[in-house]
Amino acid sequence: MKRDMTTGTGTRLVPVGYPAKTTGKRRVVLLGSTGSIGTQALDVISAHPDSCEVIALAAQRNDALLAEQVRAFRPQYVGIVDEQAGKRLRESLAGFKVEVLVGPTALTTLVSL
Repeated sequence: MKRDMTTGTGTRLVPVGYPAKTTGKRRVVLLGSTGSIGTQALDVISAHPDSCEVIALAAQRNDALLAEQVRAFRPQYVGIVDEQAGKRLRESLAGFKVEVLVGPTALTTLVSL
């Protein structure tokens, strides 16, 4: 972390390498999107559509909720660890423009985006 700018209320910290102000949308890869924190993160993203773009979602095994999230946020990629859930997810999203990754390596692939 580095010091960014001092304001009347104190100093704001930003990660090194990130500008204080950004232009355009932040690209988001959300692992665990069907869990409690993941669904809350998607709520925040929904409230700020001009700030973030969801490019990938991933879950352990909740294929039904993950399919709903894909339809709502339209990411380029979706990953799911459980093989059986992956089969159901592929069927559910047939004809939908998204790359479905299945298995433990799905997460490592998404992290590298």
